[in-house]
Amino acid sequence: MHTLRPPHASPPLADLGESFLLHLQASRRSRGTIVMYTRILDRFTRFLEAQLGHAPTGDALSRHTARGYLVHLQQQPRFVDVPERCGGKLAPATLNQHARALRAFARWLWDEGFTPEHRLERLRLPKVPQAEIQPLTADEVERLLAVFDPRKTYDRRTAAIVGLLVDTGMRTGELVALRHGDVNLHIGELRVVGKGEKSRVVVAGRRALSLLRRYLHHRPPGLGQSSDRLFVTASGRALDTAQVSHIVRRLRRRTGIPRLYAHLLRHTFAVHFLRNGGNPLTLQRLLGHASLATTNRYVTLATGDLVEAHRRSSPLDNL
Repeated sequence: MHTLRPPHASPPLADLGESFLLHLQASRRSRGTIVMYTRILDRFTRFLEAQLGHAPTGDALSRHTARGYLVHLQQQPRFVDVPERCGGKLAPATLNQHARALRAFARWLWDEGFTPEHRLERLRLPKVPQAEIQPLTADEVERLLAVFDPRKTYDRRTAAIVGLLVDTGMRTGELVALRHGDVNLHIGELRVVGKGEKSRVVVAGRRALSLLRRYLHHRPPGLGQSSDRLFVTASGRALDTAQVSHIVRRLRRRTGIPRLYAHLLRHTFAVHFLRNGGNPLTLQRLLGHASLATTNRYVTLATGDLVEAHRRSSPLDNL
């Protein structure tokens, strides 16, 4: 039920944004999600202030201003706050993210009675072209694992990270949040907390567990509260997702695989799981997808080589 508050001057948009962010924190949304909403609402507010010449109120939020903001973003370079990286255009996925964030904010304003309607309900989201995923081949995975020197602490940790990401399909955020109590090394089960604070179990095979055991045997001692985290830095502090991305970028140079990035290891797990006989429903559970439709994109990739698949299964040729 949406109860409209008594008529009064609309609060400043910045104040409404702060209240919305408190709502997200109270709802136990992830830190990354809250940072994303904070960044987008702040940028939208600054855009409106520049357009209006004064601090905007909640009344300034409309489909017209939201569309104007999206057009403004299309004309802006990437990394405007990082001069050495500034250039190029924002990706369609970024524009889509901004539109979805504004729409979620407008929905909250309606739910809380700040507006008489969901003002952005009919805001059309920018289309995002479906990017072609090129998962790592089996040979490329072996190239990754071959660069590690088991005598070096850094390489033992990196090998364990790569092994788990490729063999379980977990997200990097789920990996860095792992604690010792989340891992059963005897049967290979790992309990992770995914999007929406939903817990699930993923499974690691013998090879990935071997890499993990080798790392844990030489793992640096923890410091303070981070000591229970599975993956830590050389000083014992908990590893974060940005550091994992940096580790994978270094691997890109070491292996000569230019398309390598952290999330590609999750894609690689999904495609090879299906090609090796896994079924989509099991994959959905392992990946933590809320919808099977999300998982089905991997089904298409796994069966993409129709020529090779037909050669293996041709009814006439296999009589």
